[in-house]
Amino acid sequence: MFGKKKAIKEGDYVFSSKQDGEYKNIIFGVVSGVDGSKIGVNGLIVNPVGLKNKISQNKA
Repeated sequence: MFGKKKAIKEGDYVFSSKQDGEYKNIIFGVVSGVDGSKIGVNGLIVNPVGLKNKISQNKA
């Protein structure tokens, strides 16, 4: 119950988002390296174009 916070280490799966203009892209992958507060990630960046179009048309 009490203890250390779990630290991110190589091999952990991560999920995040990255600002891309007005919208955000989705990122998910595996941590490939940790250097202080920076982490390297091997994975995919998903650009949900269809969803962005629906939002701009006020259909979502």
